[in-house]
Amino acid sequence: MNLNIDMAVKGMLGIFSMVTGKCPQFRANGGSTRENLALQNVRACIRMILAYLFAQWAEGKPGGLLVLGSANVDESKADLTSFLQYCVEKFQLTALRSIMAAPPTAELEPLTDGQVSQTDEPDIGMTYSELSVIGRIRKISKCGPYSMSCKLIHTWREVLSPPQGAVKVKHFFQMYSVNRHKMTTVTPSYHTESYGWPR
Repeated sequence: MNLNIDMAVKGMLGIFSMVTGKCPQFRANGGSTRENLALQNVRACIRMILAYLFAQWAEGKPGGLLVLGSANVDESKADLTSFLQYCVEKFQLTALRSIMAAPPTAELEPLTDGQVSQTDEPDIGMTYSELSVIGRIRKISKCGPYSMSCKLIHTWREVLSPPQGAVKVKHFFQMYSVNRHKMTTVTPSYHTESYGWPR
């Protein structure tokens, strides 16, 4: 199902504007980085709430439906893609192929000329492969920025120079500190990665 959530977003922003007298704008429309992030969070939360509402409103089915989603850790993208591929093969759910082929995007910013303008990897500042390596080193090896940089000198020696790796690590920890609060409001879920659950 392709669903436009703009009406719900406008309703939420209408309440905010009524209380504050302010109307945040996306960066593409002249807003600040802070406004842009706030608007992205509104869209993400509304989408999550609607996904759970539809899953619990499965008419004619006992119980509810399973909601599959991911978050920006490395998003267990490989696990989710494998599961979707299994569903395509086992249950002939061929519509899932287009989801698997799409570039990773949270679609949190407005479309530009009818096209998705924001994709995850450039927005995050690293690839999901890099994020997966960094996430495992942070959580499983319990590394901070310095020890992680030391480990990555060996891991990424064929791909990145030590200064390039250090820039990635610094960026990761900056973004991690800014977004850490989002991990404290997790919905009931199944975590497939050992580093994905907050401790």
